[in-house]
Amino acid sequence: MKVLIQTACYNCLDGVSETIRKIELHLLLSDPTAEVCVLTTSSGNPSNSSVVLDKIKDEATREDARRRRKVMYVTPLKLPVMDMYDYCLGFRLYPKDREAIRKWNPDVIHTTVPDLLNLDLVNVARRNGTPVVSTFHSNYVKYMDYYEARW
Repeated sequence: MKVLIQTACYNCLDGVSETIRKIELHLLLSDPTAEVCVLTTSSGNPSNSSVVLDKIKDEATREDARRRRKVMYVTPLKLPVMDMYDYCLGFRLYPKDREAIRKWNPDVIHTTVPDLLNLDLVNVARRNGTPVVSTFHSNYVKYMDYYEARW
């Protein structure tokens, strides 16, 4: 099974990305044929993209998981209120992104952020007949108060 997981800030180490990593790790360890592609923005530190593999102690299992996963970056929408936190939201899928997804050909798409990229990805899934599952891990409206972005 090939699972595409869309999340805004995979390389930021926080509770949301930790939850996404747990899902990714479960998929990779429970099914030796599973492949995972994380679709994310450039938020955070790119070296954090391999943190999930550090949780696998056995070297052979870790290398096998490394071959069955990848991280694909999309152009982000940088929000001015988020500058000091290095968080971005997905803006849209560009033709090169759509082509990369089409070539990778996921069996299921898992969205985790109700942003514009999510809507674009759901439309791609509909056109391709790919099932979509969505989980949301943040209360974005409430966060705007925390980041002092008043409505």
